[in-house]
Amino acid sequence: MAMTREEQQARLRAYYLANREKVIARANAHAAANREKVLAYKKEHWAKNRDRYRAMKRDHYAANRVAVLAQQKAAYRANPEPKRLAAKLNREARREYYLQYFRAYGKRYRADPKNRTKIRAKDQRWALANPEKYRELRGRRRARERATRSERIDFKAILKAFDGFCGICREPLDPSVQQYHFDHVIPLAASGTHTQGNIQIAHAKCNLVKGAKVA
Repeated sequence: MAMTREEQQARLRAYYLANREKVIARANAHAAANREKVLAYKKEHWAKNRDRYRAMKRDHYAANRVAVLAQQKAAYRANPEPKRLAAKLNREARREYYLQYFRAYGKRYRADPKNRTKIRAKDQRWALANPEKYRELRGRRRARERATRSERIDFKAILKAFDGFCGICREPLDPSVQQYHFDHVIPLAASGTHTQGNIQIAHAKCNLVKGAKVA
């Protein structure tokens, strides 16, 4: 008497569980010896059954969401480099798409009045927690608005270069005690650049008195 499809699948499943390592080793050896043929078959099979496999994957994820996420996190922590490399390659290949998507999303999100207070509070918390990065982003944005040249600034290197002296009045300046600003030697308003060589440390009062003038 011929076996039914369910009986055949159960028999194959039982054999696989009893000989798992042997079956995997045999499959890997076959794939290595027939790489191009196996890849072509997989590509063709996936094209024919794409919708079915995607539906199966969605159903499995919905039924086992917590377990799937835990498995993915464990796999990433054990070997993060392949995932990071794949994400980097994906970002580079689809850079324009992601830029357009996030710009559109940002405009929609910020346009909602309910989100404005939330965004403002979050931005303020981030600025307080990351003062140097905030200065960097703010300076580069101002430079872009004035269509002048900008680059990433190393503020710690500027502190070290001025060695405890104000770049405007040349008097001693202790950053740990006194209020200080990072000042553009040639202001952005006067077509100065947001570059390492055009930024100096200054007393807050000296910078406020200087304003948009060239020192």
